Amino acid sequence: MVENPDTDYADGTDDDGNAVLYKARAGGDFSYQGDDPSEYESAFKQLNKKGSQDLEPVMKLIKWVENASDEEFARDLDQYVDVESLAAYVATQNLLLNFDDMAGPGKNYLLRYDLDTKKFTVLGWDYNLTFSGDATAGPDDSTGMGGGMPGGGEGGDGQQPSGAPEG
Repeated sequence: MVENPDTDYADGTDDDGNAVLYKARAGGDFSYQGDDPSEYESAFKQLNKKGSQDLEPVMKLIKWVENASDEEFARDLDQYVDVESLAAYVATQNLLLNFDDMAGPGKNYLLRYDLDTKKFTVLGWDYNLTFSGDATAGPDDSTGMGGGMPGGGEGGDGQQPSGAPEG
């Protein structure tokens, strides 16, 4: 939870030596940029197996997500992602009120691609903003730092919550 993911970390998550770990970058987004892997360097960093693997699995996943209809997404998600791990990741982030998960400003998640199953597993890291989110916020709601409330801790009326210290 506190380790900065690097090559050693990636190798440590790979029990059978047959997986590639990709770290989402804070400045990147999860959008299809075309078939040129260099276009994804601002969105993902490959942590291991450089030279023998590349960003192609991530590119295929993103392209499929963007192009799949709602029906195709629901029907075929399990062909691309270990749905159980995704559900566990999302539930954990929600329970911890982690403001900085895959949808947060730091994009603090990892995609582990299993070369045998050809599926992704989602892993979390960097939980420094745990308990700073809002359990009632939806995917289209705007949130900010500080208690998960917009405006860095201010209530909807612009006032500090009762009992909050001055300043």
